[in-house]
Amino acid sequence: MSTKIYEGTSSSSSNQLFTVNDEKVFKGTNTSSSNQIANIKRDAVYEGTSTSSSNQLFNIDSNRVFEGTSSSSSNQLFHLDNNRVYKGTSSSSSNVIFTINDDKIYEGTSTSSSNQIANIQGDRLSDEEFFTVLFLLAKMNNLI
Repeated sequence: MSTKIYEGTSSSSSNQLFTVNDEKVFKGTNTSSSNQIANIKRDAVYEGTSTSSSNQLFNIDSNRVFEGTSSSSSNQLFHLDNNRVYKGTSSSSSNVIFTINDDKIYEGTSTSSSNQIANIQGDRLSDEEFFTVLFLLAKMNNLI
């Protein structure tokens, strides 16, 4: 079974952003290798189907996501704390990029439907899969 990530509040296939299946993320509804946009191996996430360090997008350490292969605080993109995703290392309210409530992801601190940018349907995501979805949504919305 796979997990589907939809844009906004709709669960229509025309609004499907990603399909997550077996530590792989695909664009839209097609799960062919040509549509694969991320490959997850342990705590590292790679672009496309590769697992080469030159294609590593980010790595995960606890609830923190770091650009590239280093877990240095200067490379920290975001972190998760109490259902909020904060840009960088600070957990101040001005750094909130997402608020998570059930299977819904909202931009900023408000859980108003007008701020909902995505909803998740299907199997529970692993931590690595969930952070990959957050990374892709943040990039799509120019939040990191």
